[in-house]
Amino acid sequence: MPISYTLDRAQRRIHTTVTGSVTVNNILEHLEIARREQILDCAELIDARNAAAPFLSAAGIRHAATAIGSRHVLSGVRPASGNSK
Repeated sequence: MPISYTLDRAQRRIHTTVTGSVTVNNILEHLEIARREQILDCAELIDARNAAAPFLSAAGIRHAATAIGSRHVLSGVRPASGNSK
């Protein structure tokens, strides 16, 4: 799988690494694993320096976002920081 992660349970931090080509299904699988493991509320650092073509298109990203919303994968997740206007 091109998306892997390590979890620091004590600090509630996830370090995710992306290698090679990534599909929408890879992203959904990663988020589903995080949901099952009940770690969606952890801080996550994503290292995608080794991601490779073909990259996701805007349509692919929209598809992933729509699928996530319809599955309620991210229910309960809140932004880490920033303004919420």
